[in-house]
Amino acid sequence: MTAGAAPLWIRVLRFAFAVSGVLALVWIPIRNIGESGFSAANYFSYFTIESNVLGVIVLLIGAGCDPRDRRWQVVRDASLLVLTGVFVLLAVASIGGLASRRPAS
Repeated sequence: MTAGAAPLWIRVLRFAFAVSGVLALVWIPIRNIGESGFSAANYFSYFTIESNVLGVIVLLIGAGCDPRDRRWQVVRDASLLVLTGVFVLLAVASIGGLASRRPAS
């Protein structure tokens, strides 16, 4: 991998995907604002929403700054690994029945 900046078309794609992510994240609450049972706190507690917010942030930083140093790569990769780890942990816990077990009385 070269140390130079990413080509302009890659930065434009990063920005375009970030904008589409922001539009999706904003459209859902706007569409459901008057519905009964909708709350912003509940909306932002979903894992998929939180991971999309993080993804949009990473894409915007990558499009705007185009960081190439090692620290940025570690932060970017670690954020994706942590999200994947949390998802797998929750998926395995629900499949194995760990989420529904109750302590012995």
